[in-house]
Order: sequence, then structure tokens, then C-alpha cells
Amino acid sequence: MQKFFLNNCRILFCFSFTTLTFAQSTDTVQIDWSRYDYIPGQQILFYDDFTADREGQPPGAWTVSTNGKVAVAKFGEHLWLQAREQATISPTQLKLTPQFTVEMDFYVFAEGYSGRYRVDLIGKNAEEWMSLTLEPQTLFFSMSTGLTSEKAADLKTGPHHLALQADGSGFKCYIDFQPLINIPKGSAFAATKIEIFMPGDGDNASDNQCRLTNFSVAQGPAGLQNQLTASGKIVSYGIYFERGTANLQPASTPTLKQLAELLQADATLNFSIERHDNELEEQGDNVRVSEARAEAIKDILVQEYRINSNRLSIKGWGEGKPLAERETVEGHKMNQRVEFIRK
Repeated sequence: MQKFFLNNCRILFCFSFTTLTFAQSTDTVQIDWSRYDYIPGQQILFYDDFTADREGQPPGAWTVSTNGKVAVAKFGEHLWLQAREQATISPTQLKLTPQFTVEMDFYVFAEGYSGRYRVDLIGKNAEEWMSLTLEPQTLFFSMSTGLTSEKAADLKTGPHHLALQADGSGFKCYIDFQPLINIPKGSAFAATKIEIFMPGDGDNASDNQCRLTNFSVAQGPAGLQNQLTASGKIVSYGIYFERGTANLQPASTPTLKQLAELLQADATLNFSIERHDNELEEQGDNVRVSEARAEAIKDILVQEYRINSNRLSIKGWGEGKPLAERETVEGHKMNQRVEFIRK
């Protein structure tokens, strides 16, 4: 597919989109989905999969540290940001909210130190920070107050998925859908900036393979009742399907459970489940898959959570009602959603 590039503008003609991240295989790890409670934020603040950038060039939406060298490179079917020399990168125009979520896919290699990453949340000044270091065998959390937490990990060679929830000094970390670090909210802290440290050494082939993609930051998550009270609807990015199908993925469990609890607590509450999809090339196909997905959401709420089917209706819009510009990377991500509209 042809892309349209404009210097420092994140615009493209069309691109491939995965419904969830591609680093999601659970074939070798048994996941207890009853313990998985991650819910993404309800408003996208920043998203980049590097499809609006030229291969071999640094990304247009990121600030790169002096002497740092990063470039967009294609590996397999996907574009990644690769460190050629060690670098610290930060989303250029990101403005953080008090509560936010962060997700990204990253790659681990058996050799060298390219499997090491560090995610830093910077406070009002450089002396206030929270930091998560990712290594193949260990996750290490630290904070400028002296608080630390360490968790053993087994990050095998290949792609992995990181998800974070931050609420002031409260911090949760999930790797490949498993909750690993949970820091209760304590001291006063407010993140104003996100930085990612990527190691690399261009003179050593085994040490210049640090790479990440599908980087997303979202506001929230706000409580479902708060969303409903404020706008009469709930916007969700936490219900996932296999690409091009209505097959629900188990990572949808926390969001579906919260929705069911909301419906169970208020017998007068009825929803129109309205799905919006743009991952396929033809609008007609997007409409059909969005209708099927809305029906799948209704079915699981009825069958598994015992919600009366008369309280739920469905609608599939395809890409007919976008929230943001369709041609931008972030807009494409924001438009792929489900809305629960109070009837």
C-alpha cells in the first residue's frame, strides 16, 4: 500500500492495523485472566506505530537525546523503532493527565544487552521520577523517594507486550497480560513526561537490536459510572478481537466484567452497543465486522454475565462515525472503539 509522507506531519494514506498488539501470544504461558485487571484509558493522548515515518529515518513524533541514534526499520510485517546507538526518546507533544496508561510492544534478544529497556516517568523536575527497568530475567521499579520493587521475569527471545497504569505515585505493570508490579498510591507525585531509554551499540551487531512499536498513552481509565454520568455513554478501547473477525480475545475480560457489574447494579440501565472499526480496506467489510463484534459483545454479556438481552441493542458503524481525522496515525487508533450509549 502506498503511503504519503510530509516532514514532521504524521499523515498517511492507509496502513495495516492490528486489533490488539501482535505481541500477544499466550501459547507457552498459562494466564489467570481472573487476576488480570488492566483497562486502557478512555481517551488516546498519543499513539505511534511508525507507519507515518520513512524507513531508515528517525521518527517525526519523538524527541531523541543528543548523540542518540534511532531509526524506523521493518522487521517481519511490522515497523519498529530501532536503537542504532543508545538513546533516550520522548513523545514530543504529549501532555500527561494525572491518571494515564502506557502500552508498547518491545523485543527481547538472547544475546547482548538490547533486551534491556527503561521507562521513566519524570515529575515536575528531574529530581522527581518513577522508573521501570525491563530485563530478560528481572523487572525493577524504583522511585526518587527511595522506594523500590523487584520481580523475577522470564522474557524469552521474541516480542512482548508492556502495559502500565499510573495514578500519581500509584503504579501497576503488566507484561504479556500478567500483573507483575503493584505500587500503591502514596507520596505526592505527578508525572509530566515519559522517557524511554533504549540501549544500542552500532559497532556491535548483537547490541543494536533494541526495538519497540505500537506505543500508546491514554487518559484514565475513568470509572465507567463517571463516564456515563458525564456524557451519557462509555467509550472503551479495552475490548479486543482477532483481526477481521468477531472472535473476542481474553484480554477483554476486565472491561467486560466492569460493564456487567454496572448493568447488574442498576436494573434500569440499558445500552446501545455501538462498535466502530476501520482495520479493513472496504467500508462495507468494516460495517459487517463491527456489527458482528457488537453482537459478540452483547452475547457474552447475556450468556456469561446473565444480562437480559432486552436491555441491549447493537449497531455497527464501520468507519462511518470517526472521532478524529482518519488519515493520521493517532486518529486511526482513536476511531477503533466501542461505545456503550445509554438508552
